Amino acid sequence: MTRAHPLRPNPRIVILSSDSPHQHYLALSLARLGLLEAVIVEPGRAQRRRLWRQRRLRSWFWRCYQDLRTRATLRNRYAQRLFAARWQECDVTRFEVEWVNSPEAYRLISDLAPDLVVVCGTSYIHTDLLAAVPLTINIHGGWLPDYKGNHGVFFAYAAGDFARMGASLHLVTAELDGGDLVGVVRPRMRPHHHDGHLYYHAVRDAIDLLCRLVVSGQPVLSAKQAARGVVYRHRDRTPAKELGVWWRRRVRRVTPPDLPAAQWVPAPIEPG
Repeated sequence: MTRAHPLRPNPRIVILSSDSPHQHYLALSLARLGLLEAVIVEPGRAQRRRLWRQRRLRSWFWRCYQDLRTRATLRNRYAQRLFAARWQECDVTRFEVEWVNSPEAYRLISDLAPDLVVVCGTSYIHTDLLAAVPLTINIHGGWLPDYKGNHGVFFAYAAGDFARMGASLHLVTAELDGGDLVGVVRPRMRPHHHDGHLYYHAVRDAIDLLCRLVVSGQPVLSAKQAARGVVYRHRDRTPAKELGVWWRRRVRRVTPPDLPAAQWVPAPIEPG
């Protein structure tokens, strides 16, 4: 069943995000369209601090490990080159908060009164914040409904599931990555790509799809997810699994096929 979510022409958009290069690209893309009102940033360091204060030490450890892995493998440098965007390039107001569900963040959303909130890379969002805006869309790095949670592209790569390797746009609900699908994209794929290439390319394509949707002049359409899927966590991407994927790639037991980019949306997008 397809549902329509009306957006007025030139909707006022607020971003809730972390501070990674692809999130900078998201802000710059919407700012260039003249639609971005503000960016509310929950930095990665603030997310780690909150885990530490809550004594969620296992989650804190794996978050720190994933950040270290990204730097040690130079994938953060690849992302910086690919997106080539910085906050200072965006002529838009930027607020930094310690927690995306804090009273400060709630007041900012209420004062800005956006038509659409776009979420990318924040902590889990509470229902009272969701209720404050008409429409909230998340950019998820994984092919929904199959790969929920974290590192969806990596686990699809590890399984050789190249047909379902991509990024998704979905409505944000109380269920983790369980809201109606707005669109799913698979990036251009070549045999030399590793999971990091494909993750960043997929998220970039999903951001570009989102921009086309919001300027189309049409309601945003969504469709219920077909299956529950599997939820992956930061702790599931262990060094042993990382090494296993690296070795299988090195001996060519896992190699991406040469595939064109593809996307799914509930209905064709026509210019407004």
